[in-house]
Amino acid sequence: MKKRIAYISLYFFTVLLIFILQKPLFMLYNGSIEKGFGFADYMQVMIHGASLDAATAGYLTAFPFLLVLISIWFRKFPLKKILYGYYILAAALISIIFVVDMALYTFWGFKLDVSVFLYIDSPKEALASVSVGFILLRVLAILLLIALNSWVLLKITPSVLTATRKRITGTAGMLLLGGVLFVIIRGGVTESTSNIGQVYFSNEPFLNHSAVNPDFSLLSSMGKSQDFASEFNFFDEEKRAALFDGLYPTTDGDSIIQVLNTKRPNILIILMEGFGGAFVEPLGGLPDVTPHFNRLSKEGIFFTNCYANSFRTDRGTVCTFSGYLGLPTASVMKIPAKSRTLPAIAEGLAKV
Repeated sequence: MKKRIAYISLYFFTVLLIFILQKPLFMLYNGSIEKGFGFADYMQVMIHGASLDAATAGYLTAFPFLLVLISIWFRKFPLKKILYGYYILAAALISIIFVVDMALYTFWGFKLDVSVFLYIDSPKEALASVSVGFILLRVLAILLLIALNSWVLLKITPSVLTATRKRITGTAGMLLLGGVLFVIIRGGVTESTSNIGQVYFSNEPFLNHSAVNPDFSLLSSMGKSQDFASEFNFFDEEKRAALFDGLYPTTDGDSIIQVLNTKRPNILIILMEGFGGAFVEPLGGLPDVTPHFNRLSKEGIFFTNCYANSFRTDRGTVCTFSGYLGLPTASVMKIPAKSRTLPAIAEGLAKV
């Protein structure tokens, strides 16, 4: 039993180490030294990106874990022989994604995502801007990494696993270990699951991008590549226009009403979770639940006809700070390629 736990743990941490070591290589390739980043920045990138690396390593550990769990009920289980093909496939995916991400970032400026598949239909156009030597060097790097990663994974894998004496206890122990693996993949036990934004830590986009695991970036973007063009069209354009007509005033020139006695007020935005109208007396809610808020509503400008943008924190936050409506089945906050292009109220105020 100890041999099985040791193997799963060693395999997981080996894959995790591979992902962690990719980060300084990615940074060096993309000119981190020329950009003025030092040793502390490398360490910050590796530390903050470790959680997403661990989640991705957990995904790759799932299949070996299932085999180890099954092996408890076999007298002799040829683990290495069965995993040989899987290791080559895993090593190939890890190596290809890493090298492609590292190379494309120089041109794109963002991490590898599902948009790379758009160029598969027209490879000639995609490769027209690079030389043959450029491509051959990266293909060679991929092949070397596949060989190295496969060799390392095979080296740490026992050839044969023998049956345990206490199979029920062993199975229970492995299932417990599987629970830990699931929590790592999920990103914890909180409501929020593993996402790219969790590794962002710096005002420098390059450092944030360097912390993102490219395998996770590609995988997560594939799940968000929906075509919304033909979805959620409940009304034809004529009826939609009639419904929206009149919602916004049509005026010539500046229609802003001046209600402040200063041109540069001190603005503090407070978002209160679960603070519904049912608790606010001026909105027809219960009396005396929010006495101070009731007092403030009489002193300032109180909006009584304001409705929620969406149903979750990540949707409402983006709406508040960027004025971006919530999408029906996706969270813009969890799509960095889109969220980083949104306007921000702080950015707008800084220009005033």
